[in-house]
Amino acid sequence: MAVASHRRPFTLARRHTAALLGASLLAAVLTVPPTAVARPLGEPRPPLAGLTTRFEAMRAHASVWGDDRRFESLLAGLQALRSHGLDPAHYGRDRLVRLRHDPAAREQPATEAWFAAALDLLHGRVDPREHEPDWNAAPRVADLPARLNTAIADGDIAGALLSLAPTHVEYAVLRAALTRLLDDPDPPAEPLPKSLDPLHELAVTALLADPDASLGPPAASRPEPRVGAPAVAERIARLRVNLERWRWLPEDLGRRHVRVNLAAYRVTRREDGRVLQRHRAIVGSSERQTPVFSDKIRRIVFNPWWETPHSIAVRDELPVFRRYPRAPRQLGFQVLDAQGRTVDPDSIDWSEVPASPFPYRLRQAPGPLNALGRAKILFPNAHDVYLHDTAAPELFFEREREFSSGCVRTDDIATLSAWLLEDTPGWDARRVREVMRSGRTVDVALTEPVPVHLLYFTAEPDPARIDGSVLYLEDIYERDARLLRALGTGPAANGMASARQR
Repeated sequence: MAVASHRRPFTLARRHTAALLGASLLAAVLTVPPTAVARPLGEPRPPLAGLTTRFEAMRAHASVWGDDRRFESLLAGLQALRSHGLDPAHYGRDRLVRLRHDPAAREQPATEAWFAAALDLLHGRVDPREHEPDWNAAPRVADLPARLNTAIADGDIAGALLSLAPTHVEYAVLRAALTRLLDDPDPPAEPLPKSLDPLHELAVTALLADPDASLGPPAASRPEPRVGAPAVAERIARLRVNLERWRWLPEDLGRRHVRVNLAAYRVTRREDGRVLQRHRAIVGSSERQTPVFSDKIRRIVFNPWWETPHSIAVRDELPVFRRYPRAPRQLGFQVLDAQGRTVDPDSIDWSEVPASPFPYRLRQAPGPLNALGRAKILFPNAHDVYLHDTAAPELFFEREREFSSGCVRTDDIATLSAWLLEDTPGWDARRVREVMRSGRTVDVALTEPVPVHLLYFTAEPDPARIDGSVLYLEDIYERDARLLRALGTGPAANGMASARQR
């Protein structure tokens, strides 16, 4: 199968950074000992000891693993964890193989192995809050002792274990790609399309909208760079960490929902399992990273005022006002003092205004220069992060799009807004565009809130293809290596190192 890559054009400094990252990923794949992993126990992940105790009581402490067929099914299930990016050795498979002919000695470790693997497939091996401190997505849940008890009756121990993995299509695509790499770590190079040469490939257009999508501009207006795929070890590492990220997510993301992949600079709206449209996005810079969390979109404000956050007023606006004293009026800023009274910005000597304490509150009026553009899509949260339009749409055509202070600037926001308001009486695409053109500030509450998920994936199914290809995205916030270290050693590709198969 083909593997594509989506990366920025490299400067010498970026090439050096990428080389360091690749080295760290490779080191994490090959050298971190299994004992380095310790996911904090606690809700919602039940402790292993509690599960085994409850299961043994359910079975009245009767032997389970004395049956060779059950035991061999367990070994097969543990071995299959390789394709999920998990190392069978983490669950004691090597020890269990040595106990193959000792039914009594294998009883307890076999039970513990099944539950340990089940927990990692169901919740992820690593606590997401250790890597995404704002993580708030609901975890998947299952009655694991009951599952295993049913599997004993059915005889499919491995199937019951592996059925706990996510059922999202994206997870299946990444898992299939990992399986191919583990089985064939040196696949033949993908030939370029006949119409392209290596230099022209950098400018090739990816079809980023479904062929059947009827909303929004044509896919051909959304170019994406595509260059050679990373080395095998790095691809394995990227697939492992992104499979783990999928294990953190709930099974149901919402019949209608908005999904943001920060690493892809992309907002996607989805309905009934279909991608309706992909929107280019601008995300937070490395110094002001967009947080990863889930919420529900509840309101849209057209032609909004921009209530400038204090930190942005001090760090971004004040230096501009000091250099260009006429900028506040030209940009449409309203200046308020500590008592909330309006102050004429032309009467202020901005060169004398201190950054701390900054004595004013800034508000930018609706208009063509407003930082939020013509609309902001709100899902009230502690981060004051939301989706919004922009006064600088030309930035959507940059390949590197980390320009915001944390919010997600979204292109074609009129179409996205109209879709969000489909169930809200009195609103359609025509009215949305009329209100946006009017310049009037209009605040609309959605009749039915729509889930929104701000996520971070550095490997994802290639949206331009249907053959199982994977896009490897740049780790813009440099999070992969740390997560990989927490996951510990993973399955090795055949021909690179022992695959621990028995």
